[in-house]
Amino acid sequence: MFEPQSTTLAVSRLLYQIAAGLEAESDRITLAVIHAYDFEIPTYRAISDQRMRDDVFVVCEAIVRGWLRAMSTAGPMEFDILRIILEGVRRRVIQRIELPAVLQAFRVAMRVLWCEIAGSPIWNIQTNKGLLPEVVTWSLDFADQISSAVAGAYTDQSGLIAAELLHCRSTYLDAVLSGGTTAGLDCPSVLEARHFVAVARISPNLDLVQLEKLGEALRTKSRVVLWTVRNRNIITVLDWSGDVTRAHLLRDLERLVGEEHIEIFGVGGTAEGTIETRQSYVEAMASLDLGPDVMPNKNCVYDFQDLAPISAMLEQPEQAWRFVRGVLEPVGELSKRSWVLPTLEAYLANAGSLKVVANSLQIHPNTLKYRLKELRSFTDAVFAEGDRARTLLLALRVRRALSLQTRQFHTECGDLVSDVDQSKLDVFQPKNSFFTSDPFSSIGKDGLYDTLKIDSHFDSITG
Repeated sequence: MFEPQSTTLAVSRLLYQIAAGLEAESDRITLAVIHAYDFEIPTYRAISDQRMRDDVFVVCEAIVRGWLRAMSTAGPMEFDILRIILEGVRRRVIQRIELPAVLQAFRVAMRVLWCEIAGSPIWNIQTNKGLLPEVVTWSLDFADQISSAVAGAYTDQSGLIAAELLHCRSTYLDAVLSGGTTAGLDCPSVLEARHFVAVARISPNLDLVQLEKLGEALRTKSRVVLWTVRNRNIITVLDWSGDVTRAHLLRDLERLVGEEHIEIFGVGGTAEGTIETRQSYVEAMASLDLGPDVMPNKNCVYDFQDLAPISAMLEQPEQAWRFVRGVLEPVGELSKRSWVLPTLEAYLANAGSLKVVANSLQIHPNTLKYRLKELRSFTDAVFAEGDRARTLLLALRVRRALSLQTRQFHTECGDLVSDVDQSKLDVFQPKNSFFTSDPFSSIGKDGLYDTLKIDSHFDSITG
């Protein structure tokens, strides 16, 4: 850890006062730095992947927070914050961001921070003006040492990548996923053959070195042929050539969940060629986000081929609600009983296995038998026809996704929607009577749904 130049007591006190005044403004300063990146650095402006932009934001936030805390003590940057910054630098190497652009980003951040320091009202005090040269010296020294640490981390990571060619990380794959240019790079032959992208969500406590090792472990334990690390996810390409089935490849991934700190997988559709590789990656990320919400009792590998109809319907929520209402209308008054819809969904999702269904709902098998008896007037006709059963399951899952979407909208907007015309929000809400008792649902004591009593509150803040 580097040490900035020592200061006098008066300068230390002044640095502390400046930092205290700017602490509450750290979020605004971070956004100002990001805006400056987009305006001044073409490489950063060209980043189109939202998760990569989020990664840049995390590092930028750490720079601002680390600088202000170092000022408050007139000492070194905290180790944990410095580690976030330097690991971000190492990821820039993997993401093919050139060193000049990375160093420029840090210079821009320092300049924005210095402008904030120079604009502090504390300089209106006459006695402080005489300390300005020493504050400038401290700031320049601190910035210089950070830049040196950044350059060192970048160089070290570049050396590691050059020395570890046996790692199946593909710079071409990184360029494809980022939507950047692939000119001058050799396209791996596997991307021209049949393949798909699977994204592994990893436990949050792993550092970059551990993520590197995990990527290599995935290659040796499955048909992963290319992989890379992005924002604490490991993106893999699985070879699907030959006679192997997709189901076989997914079972291989299932066996990896729980091992090696892997929480879940999101799997994209089939791809042949780099354009489809990018699309498969987008689908895998969508599966990672959507799967746990709409299939909570499924295994931890979420396949976009299962989720594609739901994802497509969520693009047009009003039409999706019409579909859900139409399919569930025959349920009628039964739907007002809190256990009906979750029981139907669990029964259909588990192919009618009473033991599995009861376990997923966390109820006794006899309770399940009673429920099914109560539902027989509706279910006999539905379960006898495979197409109707599949349509009903789809409607129940779409309803779950729409309910979560509505609740998220409510949570994020809060009082901001108080002046919005209610008619503009109708698209987010069910209209038929058999939804009004339970419009928002989440996993609860019945295994799938738990009623949230917020109808009247939502109406009050939006209407």
